[in-house]
Amino acid sequence: MAPRAADPRRRRRISPRVWSPPGHWRLLAFCLFVVLVVLTFQGIAAHTIGATGEPHDQTSAAAPLARARPILAARGNRLTPIERAPGRRIALTFDDGPDPRWTPKIAAVLRASHAPATFFVVGSQAARYPDIVRGLVRAGNELGNHTFTHSALTSGPVWQRRLQIQLTEAVLAGITGRYARFLRPPYSATPDAVTPDQERALAQLAGRRYYIALADYDSQDWQRHGVASIVAHATPRGRSGGVIMLHDGGGNRSQTVAALRELIPRLRARGFHFVPLSQLAGLSASAVAPATSGFERSRGYAFELSVRVAFGLTAVFAAVLLAIGVLVAGRALLLLALATHQTRTSRRRRGNGSGRLPSVTIVVPAYNEAVGIERTVRSLAASEYPDYEVVVVDDGSTDGTPAIVAGLGLDRVHLVRQDNAGKATALNTGIELSEAEVVVMVDGDTQFEPQTLRRLMEPLADPDVGAVSGNTKVGNRGRLLGRWQHIEYVVGFNLDRRMYE
Repeated sequence: MAPRAADPRRRRRISPRVWSPPGHWRLLAFCLFVVLVVLTFQGIAAHTIGATGEPHDQTSAAAPLARARPILAARGNRLTPIERAPGRRIALTFDDGPDPRWTPKIAAVLRASHAPATFFVVGSQAARYPDIVRGLVRAGNELGNHTFTHSALTSGPVWQRRLQIQLTEAVLAGITGRYARFLRPPYSATPDAVTPDQERALAQLAGRRYYIALADYDSQDWQRHGVASIVAHATPRGRSGGVIMLHDGGGNRSQTVAALRELIPRLRARGFHFVPLSQLAGLSASAVAPATSGFERSRGYAFELSVRVAFGLTAVFAAVLLAIGVLVAGRALLLLALATHQTRTSRRRRGNGSGRLPSVTIVVPAYNEAVGIERTVRSLAASEYPDYEVVVVDDGSTDGTPAIVAGLGLDRVHLVRQDNAGKATALNTGIELSEAEVVVMVDGDTQFEPQTLRRLMEPLADPDVGAVSGNTKVGNRGRLLGRWQHIEYVVGFNLDRRMYE
């Protein structure tokens, strides 16, 4: 067979393509980047909503707002109460929503009781459930800012705390077309619990834009100690009303719903009546919910939409991954079942090996296999089989592979040399030179056990069998890459082929 020399000009034309990534790789990289951005954004927006921290039971000299009214405005680095005495008025407030399950139920109780309330919403939740927010406003309730991810406002970088407020403001602007000037810090309670450092931090954030809204009565419904406990904590001890703090999100609020049905009639029976938080503070509706410009509303809507898209895509990704996981698990179970069945039936079909064994030519294509070619050839030459030969086709190696094979001096081993033309051409060369009944093709780094060749021939005694694949095992399984390759071989060369059979 005349050797064929590779055209060096053709190599120069092909070589640059290896280094220039095709278009689909760029598209894949872009898609992965988009997915990463979406998942990151969703992860930030889905920050766990916590519970309000339990306030101190007693005031102390370290509490600058001890016995202060709960609605406060900033004056420099201090917070100053702005409301008058509440009298018999009660302002119901709810934190941590909107929640798709509990907020509508709480709103229904309020609507049936003709009691307005103020909902301090978490921005990421509001963006996910804008229809609930709009429904609260249509029902005559007020909205307040409770940060974007229920993040503490008295610690951390100032820019981060401001961003928490601004993102929620943008979401509410997009949903309602109005800002929310009431701000309730997460993990807050009554003014007695505010420390001097917290007062300075909150005053810095509030500035001239926001009113800090704390509470007179913390229902502690987040602890879920029962309906009676919630009602007791939310009920004024004397004849003075004030601000009551409850929760419509952040967990199971079934006790809050039940407590609200009992609390509202009880307080009315004692002569209290329910008003919006703005009325309790002596502020107009336009002061606590000023209208936005068209640009601000459009920008807020775009941001709100991006949050919903992020959550929607994440839900799609989760569903797709779940479906893939189910299919992979089902395929694995089916594969194991069919592979086990094939193994049992093949053992029953397998003969005792006493029949006539066909002649065999083992073709070994080799290109720069100097590291392992000797072990491969010696293992093939040690096969316990009567009639076989080994044909090593050197595909233009430059590392001394043919010299190693020739130097072994093994009787059954023949060396054929050709110019570099690729593995397929090397295999075809070996097949053309074979005069045996069966051809076995082996890579230059593969080793046979003494009984391998005989076991490969046994299934061919069945006239329905036309080809046989060996069970390749990775030798260097001590390293991670070798273990992965071993798994690939076990699945692809062993289980898959048994299943297909």
